[in-house]
Amino acid sequence: MSRIKIGVFGSCGNRDMFNSDINPNYKQDFSITFSYVSNSIINAMSPPIKYSENDLLDLNGNELGKVPYKLIKKILDRNVMRDLVNSHIDYLLLDFYLETLNGVYLLDDNVIYNSHYIRKSKLYSKLEDKQLVKMSTDMELFMDLFKENFEKFYSQIEKKLPDLTLILNPIRESYKIQQDDNSIKIKEPFKNSKNNYYCALVDKWVLNNYDIESLIIKNYNLSQNHKWGLGPTHYVPEYYKETSQQIKELTQRIEFLNQQNQAQINKDIRLTRNNYNLLKIDELLARDKYKNTEERLNDTYNKYNQQNEELEHYKKRCEELNEENQKLNNLLSEVLSSNSWKVTSPLRKLKNKL
Repeated sequence: MSRIKIGVFGSCGNRDMFNSDINPNYKQDFSITFSYVSNSIINAMSPPIKYSENDLLDLNGNELGKVPYKLIKKILDRNVMRDLVNSHIDYLLLDFYLETLNGVYLLDDNVIYNSHYIRKSKLYSKLEDKQLVKMSTDMELFMDLFKENFEKFYSQIEKKLPDLTLILNPIRESYKIQQDDNSIKIKEPFKNSKNNYYCALVDKWVLNNYDIESLIIKNYNLSQNHKWGLGPTHYVPEYYKETSQQIKELTQRIEFLNQQNQAQINKDIRLTRNNYNLLKIDELLARDKYKNTEERLNDTYNKYNQQNEELEHYKKRCEELNEENQKLNNLLSEVLSSNSWKVTSPLRKLKNKL
């Protein structure tokens, strides 16, 4: 059986499935000839940016390294459609995790993906009047940019590569770290992240508006021994094995039904899978909305308790002042009732003035 010709556009959560150090046997089933990692649909569909080789050095004038060099060139050259055509792949695995997380910089007449490699380069210091646009801070503007450029991307795929099947992999962050003894450790900073909420919104829009395949959304633990270290999308080995198998089964189904001229069955299965994922997305969004509401209620409740505590403190202080005042009045009465003229005369004069 021939290997599946597949490409990747998105994050390491996709690309790592096709890394022999992480998924050792992937080459038995897959041939990967297209890889755009740490890139952006918004960036890829924008005009190329001119640069010099000196721009690709770090801020100290040193080389960034072979991998960063290649990634930066792809971000700047924007040859994604040319490279797709030349790759001769049958399937393109997409995710929008890093694009949603990092956003893009708006320039005077262009955009550029907010890559940490770009930020380390000399080119970055030359980018004037740049405005960072991210889902977390500028949701409406980011979604407008994404929708506009994904439409360009999809239209060009239909025109130049009508037989290419797009597969969405809904990458989700995790916060559960699986230890060597299989116990689970919670990573609180990952747990408190809202990135899954933003990714879900982007994925939902794509699934609702475009006829593409999608992988079933599942939750996986993180590996404490990952090749790239601990990260919110650096999963345990089961993720790479099971997701690879899911891709394999999906492509086998598509090819078998196409050979049988059963395009409608293919479409029905695709819609069912996508509807399942949309339900999972709606569940996540509702849970996050509930969580936000719960947090606001807790904040309000805590504020109410704090105000009550302040009020009780104020009331207690008032009672203490009243007691002190009463003691002073009692003392004054005792003094004024004294038979000593030398003591009472000045006090009587002061009292009359008050």
